[in-house]
Amino acid sequence: MRDIIFDFPIVPPSVNTLWRIERGKARLSKEARDFYALVKLFVRGKRAPRAWRYYAVDILIEPSRRSGDVDNKIKAVLDSLTKAGFWKDDSLVAAVSCQFGKINRRGRTIVRVSERKSKFL
Repeated sequence: MRDIIFDFPIVPPSVNTLWRIERGKARLSKEARDFYALVKLFVRGKRAPRAWRYYAVDILIEPSRRSGDVDNKIKAVLDSLTKAGFWKDDSLVAAVSCQFGKINRRGRTIVRVSERKSKFL
């Protein structure tokens, strides 16, 4: 089966900004809620093929400005696909790669999901 590609016109929040403490309770930040909501709109109705046992995910982030660590962006992307109902759980992701691309004034995230036969090499 072919790879599934998503092109989101937004940059994921850093793992450092996913949660905020409000009145003594941890809550998703507004930035995280907005990112999850937008991903849900773009994923609408798309599901990972049932025949795929595991997934490999390649993430390309085109930030509006160079900042942060690339590894801090992965969790928001994987969690957003889980919350959008694309797959049952991101624990089925066996491989992830993430890199920054060119600076994009508007910001952009491209995610390619492909089948992985085994969780281990």
